[in-house]
Amino acid sequence: MALLPVIPGQLPSGFCPASHQEMLNGFSAVQSVNVTAETGSGLVVSATKPTTGALPWLRLDQFGRPERVYWFASGAWLSLHPLVPGSTIWWFESLPVFTTFDGGDALALSSISGPMWKQATRPDGTVIAAQFPIAAGTLASGTVLAVGNVGGEEKHSLTLPEIPAHTHTIQARSTVGVDNGSREIAGSDADFLDSFNTGSTGGDGATPPVVVPPVVVVPPAAGLEQQILDVLLRHEAAQAAAKHAPMHSHHEAYAVIKEEFDEYWEEVRKRSASRDAEALKMELVQTAAMCLRALHDLCQEYV
Repeated sequence: MALLPVIPGQLPSGFCPASHQEMLNGFSAVQSVNVTAETGSGLVVSATKPTTGALPWLRLDQFGRPERVYWFASGAWLSLHPLVPGSTIWWFESLPVFTTFDGGDALALSSISGPMWKQATRPDGTVIAAQFPIAAGTLASGTVLAVGNVGGEEKHSLTLPEIPAHTHTIQARSTVGVDNGSREIAGSDADFLDSFNTGSTGGDGATPPVVVPPVVVVPPAAGLEQQILDVLLRHEAAQAAAKHAPMHSHHEAYAVIKEEFDEYWEEVRKRSASRDAEALKMELVQTAAMCLRALHDLCQEYV
């Protein structure tokens, strides 16, 4: 491997280290190294895809800023997305082109191709728009909110039980056919009433109406655990794909899967107090990841 030339920088004015370690830290803070494919560093740094997949690729954006590192495996440049599947972001500008946004492409959706994002939809495919999200669960009343349920309303007209109990006063006095002096209806001995109240109507007013804007029920945050497991599996499968050639036969797949499963068994057969919970989990993840690799390499019709 070729040596990388160190580019010196400018030490700050008045730099006076109190120890050799402080001196080293000061020099290191202002030095840099140009990493290119030509230096033989084992890393390609560019904004465009390399012509060969022999080296990892650090992709740069249009301004020359580093985005992420890719490995060439399964015929494509792969990099594990930092967000877990199912993550949702609020977008306040014009919607991006989803086929290419955030490293996606216009190919068929699979574990290594297709768009990275899509506009949020309900289970029936309807785009979620002009609705507040609410997590699935059970309300205090016992009402169950299932994923995909919708409710609420933009406008609400109060019903009679929602209106507090009240009366209305009707002004009944009129100058038509009335002797204003005696306040008696002409031709009658009945006294004239200036006004009178109607009977009481409405609810008790103890429980005011609750007006809920349009809502849509989405999966609760508890679903994140399954999404993280999916990421672990795909991460292990991608790492294996970057290190090893594709599996060539089901015999090879069996041997690889058995090797991972045997490592899990080695941990299981220990005394309970000596078992490493993290090791047990990772051995199972690695076993499942090899099953995913076998599906991808040997059973494309199921991927």
